[in-house]
Formats: sequence, C-alpha cells, structure tokens
Amino acid sequence: MSSLKKVSLIGAPGRIGKPFLTALIPLFEVTALTRKASNAIFPSGVKLIEISEGYPVIEVVKAFQGQDAVIFALGKAALLHKSTIIKAASKAGIKRLIP
Repeated sequence: MSSLKKVSLIGAPGRIGKPFLTALIPLFEVTALTRKASNAIFPSGVKLIEISEGYPVIEVVKAFQGQDAVIFALGKAALLHKSTIIKAASKAGIKRLIP
C-alpha cells in the first residue's frame, strides 16, 4: 500500500492540470494550489490554497506542509517557477515531486 495520501496539484484548473485532478480525486486527499488571481472552481473535497503571483518560496513551503507529494502541472509559460517549486518541496519534506 502506498504511503502517499495527500497530494498537492499545482496548475489544477489548467489544460494540463484538469485531467490530473480528475484522476487524483478518487485516490488521494487533493490540495489545489492556484494563483490568487484565479477564479477557478473546484469539486467539493478539494482543498484550495491560493499563492501570490511569482510563487514566493515561503508561501509555497507553507502550502506544501503536511503533503506527501506534489504534481507540477503548469504549462510552458510557468516553467520559470519550477526551480522555486523544487526548492519549496525540498524544504517542506515532500516525499515525491512529479514535475
């Protein structure tokens, strides 16, 4: 049995993230991380954490606390945030990072 129970999904409302969200909901406790400017609506049972533009490391680390895995589902335009996400995942003790 997997020790992964809580999964954060970055980019959940986007074209890449929506299929991940649909697949993850029946299997895990899902937390969706979105930009504060987003007006996305999520299914019940999905925890929502809003992050400031630019994905500040301190906010992302806080959002990752208590999570087992993180899935990075942002498009090409957001690849500049990938190193921030990796640093934050390491600081938060994330077991699995799926870029």
